[in-house]
Amino acid sequence: MFTVRVTVAIVFVTFSSASIDLQTAIGRRIAKLRKDHGMGQLELCGELDVSVKHLSECERGISMFSLERLLDICEIFDVSLDYLVRGLPTDADELNFPPTMTEIFRSGDKQEIALLTEYLNMYAKLRTPKESPKPTRKKSTQNPK
Repeated sequence: MFTVRVTVAIVFVTFSSASIDLQTAIGRRIAKLRKDHGMGQLELCGELDVSVKHLSECERGISMFSLERLLDICEIFDVSLDYLVRGLPTDADELNFPPTMTEIFRSGDKQEIALLTEYLNMYAKLRTPKESPKPTRKKSTQNPK
């Protein structure tokens, strides 16, 4: 007769409330982006190669996508990881940059970028208030007697 011993280990994973809040915020941003782009969960799942259940859990803050999937989401919706994770605006519209500026920087044309950077530096110098020169006394060339 054999005796079988079974050991069961139960592991409890605790998350800080900050990480749960972050997960929820990321999930809400993903859901908003998806809806703003007129995309259903099934369609986004197909692009990300994940299950509807996993997407739903991520959008509700119950689960979290891998970094690779978060980067895929950024690419699909043309947003930065800073926006997705931290909610920071990165759109030219949200930052109020003229479209021409963002087009030049995104183009990667080094000559155009250098020219625009030079222009912006000149503009910054013109905006900086200059200190008026302090009056100096002229030294007398005559010897006092």
